[in-house]
Amino acid sequence: MNEAKVKTGKEVKSEAKVKTGTEVKSEAKIKTGKEVKSEAKIKTGKEVKSEAKVKTGTEGRKWIKHIELNKCLPCNEFPYFDKFIKLGDCYKTINQRILWDIILSIDRKEYNKRQNCVYLITMNHRIIKIGGTKTGMKNRINSYFCGHCTTDRKKQNGENYPGKMSVTNAILYNTILSYITNGKKISFYYYPIEDIIININVFDNIKNHIISLYEPYETELLNSYKNITGLYPILCSNNNVL
Repeated sequence: MNEAKVKTGKEVKSEAKVKTGTEVKSEAKIKTGKEVKSEAKIKTGKEVKSEAKVKTGTEGRKWIKHIELNKCLPCNEFPYFDKFIKLGDCYKTINQRILWDIILSIDRKEYNKRQNCVYLITMNHRIIKIGGTKTGMKNRINSYFCGHCTTDRKKQNGENYPGKMSVTNAILYNTILSYITNGKKISFYYYPIEDIIININVFDNIKNHIISLYEPYETELLNSYKNITGLYPILCSNNNVL
C-alpha cells in the first residue's frame, strides 16, 4: 500500500507537475518564443537577402566596364551617324539562359543575312562602341552572347562554365546587361557593305569567296571618332573593367 501510494500519490502528482507545469511551458516557450523567432529572422532577413544578392547580383560583375557617358560622343555629333540603319534596342529577357536580347527594328531576314557590315552600339544616344564584321549582325551578336559563359555562372547541370569565352564578348555581354538592368537605353545600328565575290581555284575546284571588306570602313569610323573626342569609344578597349 505504501509503495502504491508512492506511485499514485504526491510523488506521481509531482512528476506529472514537472511534465505539464513550469518546465514543459518553459520548453514550449523555447520552441515558439524568442529563439524560434530569431531562427526565422536569420532565414528570412539580412542573410537570405545577402545570399540572393550573391546569386543574382554579382555574376559577371568582374567583366562590367564603367562608362562615363559625358565622355562619349552624342550620335548627332558623329558625321557618319545618319548613314546607319537602326538594328534594334536591347532588353532584359525573362526565364531564358541568355539574359538580354534585341527587339529588332529591321526584317529578320536582313538580320540573319551573312554580310560585311560595320556597326555602332549606343547608350542613351551616345556612341560607346564601333565595330565591324564579315559574317553579318546576327552572327556578331550571337558571338557577344557567348560572354554569358563566365566562370561564376552555372550550366544547367549545376557545374560552373569553364570560362572559354573571349574577353571582348564577356565585357560586351555583361556591360550591356548591367546598364540595361539599371535603366539605360542601349541600341545597335549598322551599315551594310556590298559584298564583292570572287572566284578562286581551290585544288582545281572553282569556289566563290566573299572578300572581307569591313576593315577600312571600321578604321575610318574609329579615326573620325578619335579626331573629335581624342579617344576611341569606351567599349573598343578591353581595359579598365570594374
